[in-house]
Amino acid sequence: LSKSFVGSGVTFMPGAFRAGGWLFSLVFLLLCGLGYVASVRRLLDCREQTGLPSLAEVAFAATGWTGSLAVQVSLALCQSGTCIAYLVFVARMLRALGLNVSQPVLVAAQLVVLIPLSLIRRVDKLRLPNLVANALIVTSLSIVIIFTCQELRISGDFSALPTFEPSTYGMCLGIVVGAFEGVPMILPIRESMRQPQCFWPLFLRIFAGVVVCFAAFGLLGFAAYGESTSAVILEDLPSGRGASFVQAAYVAALVSSVPLQFLPAARVAELWVFGEVPPGT
Repeated sequence: LSKSFVGSGVTFMPGAFRAGGWLFSLVFLLLCGLGYVASVRRLLDCREQTGLPSLAEVAFAATGWTGSLAVQVSLALCQSGTCIAYLVFVARMLRALGLNVSQPVLVAAQLVVLIPLSLIRRVDKLRLPNLVANALIVTSLSIVIIFTCQELRISGDFSALPTFEPSTYGMCLGIVVGAFEGVPMILPIRESMRQPQCFWPLFLRIFAGVVVCFAAFGLLGFAAYGESTSAVILEDLPSGRGASFVQAAYVAALVSSVPLQFLPAARVAELWVFGEVPPGT
């Protein structure tokens, strides 16, 4: 569950805070978090009332074929876009590590590995790669925080940071909304649990931690690097083995995460092409 929310988006948070101003970005992030919590609660209530296991089926029960189609198209576009962003992000990090290969070739090389993995249709079968991804992300983000705190101690000046940037705040809105990339995974993850009734309290604890993580990363990164903050904070790290490890670990974590993120889009595509697909296939 934590992996479905913490992907590449957290590394864009300092750039988002630079684009929107620290106060505006923080308030908007918290409001988005509250909105997502309310939406997930309503979604779970609908799941309990209807007994239907997918977003598209719940939408069909509520609004008919039009609503179901709208949800399916949204899911396919959202999760496909997330996976494409992962591929581009990984290629960008590999080039930053010194791999002198064109970006299209790097993306194609990732597809050779990811296409077979994306044929997996059960969330529980992806447990091992997601555990590895979680460990790599926690380690990487911890190292980034250490580097950021060191930079903040040397040259950071929080009082000089703008609270609101009227000319670029729109970029902040897009980054923050897109950072919560795990919402389409809510029902698939719940359905894969042995005790689905435990999902809601678990979700609240994990999601609160995710929001705190996003806010801390945005504030610390922006305070440390100021107006020179890059779009991706991994590019602001001082050159050396530590930065290279973080970039390599994040590359491995995101590659391991693509099959999980692609799962909702794959199920929608299969529904369009083959009709009803038996659960667990």
